[in-house]
Amino acid sequence: MSTTDPAPTLVVRPLTGSDYPGWLPLWDGYLHFCQHPLSEHVTQLTFERLCIGERLAGLVAEAPDGTLLGLAHLVFHPSTWSDHGYCYLEDLYVSEAAREQGIAHRLFEAACRLADEKQCDRVYWTTHETNTRARALYDQLGERTALLTYRRW
Repeated sequence: MSTTDPAPTLVVRPLTGSDYPGWLPLWDGYLHFCQHPLSEHVTQLTFERLCIGERLAGLVAEAPDGTLLGLAHLVFHPSTWSDHGYCYLEDLYVSEAAREQGIAHRLFEAACRLADEKQCDRVYWTTHETNTRARALYDQLGERTALLTYRRW
């Protein structure tokens, strides 16, 4: 992934209720990439929670023509290791046609600014070990830890 700045008119901004028609294809593309389909109910609930912006928050990258090119979803939560919270960057996705333009980097930086505004002590994220394109960017943006992720579901 390139970290060059895309067109200066690209805007990264909070997700709003009117963004659903542009957000949904991005969300569907991300879920397809992750091979993790969700029900329409969970998708709608997720969108609503992201727009409220309390414990979850959504960011979108918008082209000058209003097309949404990428998304970032954040989860804010307390920590037992800090008197401030943490920010988990749960989802970061750029449409296939808009990749290699620095949009993921811009979304990441906006996510970090929002985490700073909320006084989070840490921003962390995960990716699949085979996602080499994302890992190339993430290696520039943060420290890879030795922690392994386990889950039960």
